[in-house]
Amino acid sequence: MMRSAGRRMLAGTAGLALLLGLVVAPPVQDTEATFTDEEHAGATVTALALLPPAVEPLPGGLTCPNPLSTILGGTALTIKWRWPTTPTGYPANTALNVYLTSAADGSGGSILAPGTATAGVYTTSVSKGVLDGLLGGLGFVLTGGQYVVYFGTTWVTAGGVTWRSPTKVKITVTYAALLAGGATTCTFAAA
Repeated sequence: MMRSAGRRMLAGTAGLALLLGLVVAPPVQDTEATFTDEEHAGATVTALALLPPAVEPLPGGLTCPNPLSTILGGTALTIKWRWPTTPTGYPANTALNVYLTSAADGSGGSILAPGTATAGVYTTSVSKGVLDGLLGGLGFVLTGGQYVVYFGTTWVTAGGVTWRSPTKVKITVTYAALLAGGATTCTFAAA
């Protein structure tokens, strides 16, 4: 019995010492150490508004040859225009072109090379073949009629993505009947 009473006393003393140690132990101390991770970044974003080409004022801005020349495969339309310069112009190293489409939303169509420039004015000649492809033929040139095409700007980014100007120039060409000897007229307006 003595042994068991001695063991109980020893266990009780050890438990009491452990309990006193927890009660008397100093509390966890605060520290003034902190962790700070400050990162600063900066960026500049430049937006480019892709504007349509600026067609020169009439009568020189558009030239519509007589219907016979168009039927024989000559130039169907000549457009004189400038790159828009607002708001800040276009970067010199970009691939800018113009396009012609028969769709009011600017989809489809043909991308055209800007053509030659004289004193900042480009001359783009549109062949009968391009218009045939856009309009499904120009049979109405003999009998009279009109067609509408849209002229806009395309830009190919460094990554190869092609953007098109959301606004375009609407060009309307009206042919009088060839046998009636009527004149061809061209007009344009912002689309």
